[in-house]
Amino acid sequence: MIDSLLNLDRTVSVAINSWHSPFWDSIMLFLSNKYAMIPLYALIVLYIIGRRKFTIRNREYYNSWKIVSIILLCCLAAFAFADIVGHDIIKPYFHRLRPGYDFYTWDLVRTPDGKGGAWSFVSNHAFNFFAFATAISLFVRRKWFSCFIFLLAAAVCYSRVYLARHFLGDVLCGALLGIITGYIFYRISAWIINILAYSRAIRKIR
Repeated sequence: MIDSLLNLDRTVSVAINSWHSPFWDSIMLFLSNKYAMIPLYALIVLYIIGRRKFTIRNREYYNSWKIVSIILLCCLAAFAFADIVGHDIIKPYFHRLRPGYDFYTWDLVRTPDGKGGAWSFVSNHAFNFFAFATAISLFVRRKWFSCFIFLLAAAVCYSRVYLARHFLGDVLCGALLGIITGYIFYRISAWIINILAYSRAIRKIR
């Protein structure tokens, strides 16, 4: 059963990697570049700072430096937690080789961005980005924002398979773990905000 799933994963991933062109190579390389997202993060920070109020667990709060600090720390913590767990715990435990090193796929895939490190499961790009996207979307609670951030996260995941840095299963599992992580960190942060509200350190909207 496991071998069948792995072989299917390899087949689909090699197929995605084969749908290429110079134009899409440049797009996917851009999406996979971790530094390319810095302007996006900066815009999100500015958007959070500029909001008048937040709805957190059915309670409305005025924006303040405390609210903004908690939200940004939550998203940063979710991102960092995903990065550490994915890179230092999950990858060394499973020892799944990347497509460029895997015995069954290494001579079938193109690697425009290089082969990367040896271990493939899970995708840290997927884990990190979906953890961040989940946490920030739960704080913002705007459909347009959630659609944008999750579509971007999905595009980043697709780029990792397109560039043969990961198998499809790596990014799907990474995305699932990221969603769970982002939700957990959101709930912890919402709990802290509610405690501060009861202590009147943060003003609620009546």
